[in-house]
Amino acid sequence: FRRDHVACLLDDPRLFDPGARPVPTKDGYICVSANTDAQAFAVFDAIGKPEYKTDPRFCSVAARFKHVPEYFAARAAGLKQKTNAEWIAIFDMADVPAMQYHTLESLMEDPHLKDVGFFRKIDHPTEGRMIDMALPNKSTAGARTDFMPAPKVGQHTVEVLREAGYDAAAVAAMVTAGIAVDGRLAKRER
Repeated sequence: FRRDHVACLLDDPRLFDPGARPVPTKDGYICVSANTDAQAFAVFDAIGKPEYKTDPRFCSVAARFKHVPEYFAARAAGLKQKTNAEWIAIFDMADVPAMQYHTLESLMEDPHLKDVGFFRKIDHPTEGRMIDMALPNKSTAGARTDFMPAPKVGQHTVEVLREAGYDAAAVAAMVTAGIAVDGRLAKRER
């Protein structure tokens, strides 16, 4: 971050307010980012509080900045009325950024992530069948598909130390002293 970006972040009272978190609904939690007047006013209409659009605490971005706890509390009270799916449909039509807050289980069933093939089952050489996350970006110019799984702790320690100039005796002494881990030993002990 540049210094002016950090200062800007610190000047945003929403970031550190306890109400700046997923909001409870009838059946879970939802994340809503209504930052512009148009978005906030759409939320007010959706929660049945159109009078908030002219309330001096909420009628502008500057006003909401001065009354962040009240704004978040009003929003939270209104969002308890409907389910996540109902809110997502309403906010999608109103152009208000919103999404369901997932549990680990519901994340695996997210329709968008399923559609884009984000989670995939792979065979790990030592851990067996597991779920992996695909790269979030795709390239049409021939991106790699032969990615290796993350190495085990110490799996490449000996190679790296040897490339750094340590001889076999020095590497063995480091492993014996607990300074380095030879992950190759753990593989042989299985």
